[in-house]
Amino acid sequence: MSQKSKTKERVQERKKEQKRRQQLIALVGVVVVVILLGFLAVVSQAPAEAPIPADLEARYEGIPRGVNEQGFPRLGRADAKVQVVEYSSFTCPACREYHKTVFPALLERVRREEIAITFVPVRIGAGNAEGAARTALCAQEQGKFWEMTEALFEWQGLYGVTNAFTTNRIRGGIAALSLDEAKFNACFQSGRTTDLLNLGFQGINATPTIRVNGAPVNPVLDEINAAIDRFAPFSTPAPETSATEADATPEVTPAAETTPQAESTPES
Repeated sequence: MSQKSKTKERVQERKKEQKRRQQLIALVGVVVVVILLGFLAVVSQAPAEAPIPADLEARYEGIPRGVNEQGFPRLGRADAKVQVVEYSSFTCPACREYHKTVFPALLERVRREEIAITFVPVRIGAGNAEGAARTALCAQEQGKFWEMTEALFEWQGLYGVTNAFTTNRIRGGIAALSLDEAKFNACFQSGRTTDLLNLGFQGINATPTIRVNGAPVNPVLDEINAAIDRFAPFSTPAPETSATEADATPEVTPAAETTPQAESTPES
């Protein structure tokens, strides 16, 4: 083989080797990209930390739960003499402060059956205010509105308004409260939830807004209590008499009639 042929062969071999290295580098690059995308996908789907406050069961134990005529969550008897309505946003720092300082005292009045409290989530404020309001309303469909409310205000304090209500954190809260995720997601996107949000938003331009039997009151405990006390005294429903107690009531036997003795007539 001539020197010229050998040189040409070495050049071709070097080109082949270079091509193989380029292919290997490209393959490694593809693998790295796939692994990175997979990692990012897992991270983006992983629920964020979503702590749930302790002692929630004890906090609301024994208090009747329901909804008002419009469908907003209510604590206390539907026929309570005083109806307190709170319009609140989960991204509102003043609402969180109200919930920490004023709400617990009012909750004790709910226990005494003096008042009922209705909570209307409002979608105004910075951050994901609407997502937080939808989250609370959809937790209500599974009986966990008040527990989710406590969690949402807790997250606002821990993570700030901007980061408190991310999709991943909400997903973490769903899991922590043992909610059915499929039902929750269906509710979150539903028109009925949108209708509730639109209804609660009407006429509200600041949060928290408090109304006592329809009249606006400053969100200060002393003023709210004074507004409630205008309707005192508060009647407590009489205890029901059980069938057993009724059966045990002794029958009343009429007293026997007595005949008066005839007056004696003096002898003449």
